[in-house]
Amino acid sequence: RDIGVATSSVTLFRQLGATLGTALFLSLLFGRLGEFVGARFQTAFADPAYQAALRDPANAATATKLQELQSAGADSFNDTSWLSTANQVLVRPILDGFTDATTLVCGVGAAITVFAIVFAIFVPNNELRSHGPAAPAGH
Repeated sequence: RDIGVATSSVTLFRQLGATLGTALFLSLLFGRLGEFVGARFQTAFADPAYQAALRDPANAATATKLQELQSAGADSFNDTSWLSTANQVLVRPILDGFTDATTLVCGVGAAITVFAIVFAIFVPNNELRSHGPAAPAGH
């Protein structure tokens, strides 16, 4: 008699978890992205190879795009298709910042998964249906 309630509860919590998890992880990713990319750019500006690539006239389009990103802020990451054709030395801080933010999200996800497994181990196993003899067909 409790199987329907248990099934609907599992479905409800699965859907809630998926919705809240997606919102949490995307908020964490994009909330920390600017900080990670900024830190990577600070490190890159100290590198003489980065400074040389920035001054190279062949990289003028990429340098202009990076200046636009700096003035536009987070809204300018709506289209990242230009990253694949840009000078990889100049866009390395952006890619590494995305990697750092993604690593953080994966770490938090792993910690939540470990907590869920430990929690599941301690949940009591209540039998919902006994496997006794079947009731006669006419009753």
